[in-house]
Amino acid sequence: MADNIRATPRNELLGLLADAMYGGLDYMKDPRRTQQLQGLAGLLESTGIPKTTQRMAYGEPLTNIGIANVPLLKPETAEAIMTVAPMAPVAGKAAKGLARMYGSEINAAMMGERGGLLGAMTPQPMRAIELGAEFQGKRPPKIKNLAKTSDKFLFHSSTADKAKDLRYGIDPQAGGDWVREVAQGSVEGNLDDFFENVTPLAWFSDKPEWIKSMVGRKLNKSFDKVTADDIEKYGHLAFINKKSPSAEEITYIPSEGLMEGSQSKVFDIQGNPKKAWETNLFQEGNYGQRLEPFGVERNEYVSPKSVEPFIQLTGPELVQFMKLKNLLD
Repeated sequence: MADNIRATPRNELLGLLADAMYGGLDYMKDPRRTQQLQGLAGLLESTGIPKTTQRMAYGEPLTNIGIANVPLLKPETAEAIMTVAPMAPVAGKAAKGLARMYGSEINAAMMGERGGLLGAMTPQPMRAIELGAEFQGKRPPKIKNLAKTSDKFLFHSSTADKAKDLRYGIDPQAGGDWVREVAQGSVEGNLDDFFENVTPLAWFSDKPEWIKSMVGRKLNKSFDKVTADDIEKYGHLAFINKKSPSAEEITYIPSEGLMEGSQSKVFDIQGNPKKAWETNLFQEGNYGQRLEPFGVERNEYVSPKSVEPFIQLTGPELVQFMKLKNLLD
């Protein structure tokens, strides 16, 4: 049987194009690069074009045609289409070109019996309930149900203007705004040089309690001055399914913290104890230097890998959720 196993055929031209894209993205996302360059990498990746090109190279399906209860287009395919056809008046021509380029399945997705996608090409603002790629239901969950089952999730708070960037992954970073503020009071020398040797991390919590703090930072308000109107306009909350494959790299830092460095006791997402060195909190950089976590506090969750949100809340739905959890008067 082993003799019959063959690698998936790869289109040479598209494969080279995908390799070039990902090679450039990997360079730009390196922790040694500037925050601006890392941010540009995230923006380019969010277009969906690199992943769509990779799928095309291996002949993988670009749509979910034939699969029940999921969106017709894969998220990255939809983003790629939106990128190359940003203006509604020319969307028809772009769609036809994409159909010729990508094959009959894209043509079916755009022109098919569900009404087509040409009318939906105009960029839309994020919905108050934004479903993640892993969400498998037919319709958004009710806010009351989310409040009742919130113990099944971890949470990540940002601001509403960043929600679209987080749709396909909450990416770790070295030297984010909050961590940089901490470093300014405790690190000597150039901060950019310092963060070259820091493990990029994303932060999470088991309770949705950081929303007011994030909105307050954006509006330059103290925590207790943030109102429900402020939350509705600027608040954001991402739900992380604890059983999601992308959550497997999340590590819980207990009350002892990382006082013993790589020998510190930590826990994986399922509550199993580990030594910190068994996780990716301590790792080797691209050029052999030792990367260590910075700014990690006690009783919190961190991940050195990108984590996909299950859903995201903004607007009135977020305010409703916070009231049900007694986080707003």
